[in-house]
Amino acid sequence: MEDSRCYYIIMELITGGNLFDMIKQDRQFTEMKAANVIKQLMFALNYMHGLNIMHRDLKPENIMCEKTEDGEVTIKLTDFGFATYF
Repeated sequence: MEDSRCYYIIMELITGGNLFDMIKQDRQFTEMKAANVIKQLMFALNYMHGLNIMHRDLKPENIMCEKTEDGEVTIKLTDFGFATYF
């Protein structure tokens, strides 16, 4: 957003940190949690590829995580600096 003097960047607050840190902290990162993360990642990539966007820098540090009240993990992809259309 912008006004006559400034630009404003509005971002989402994700309090859980990145996937790499979550795996290190969570001593019981189970196969079910990993499957849930991979499932969400595949949905996100399928959506992006449907729009002809390629991320090109997927790694645990670029996957932000948030734990829901019931302990499930929700992910968000970040760092689209190397992304490109194909």
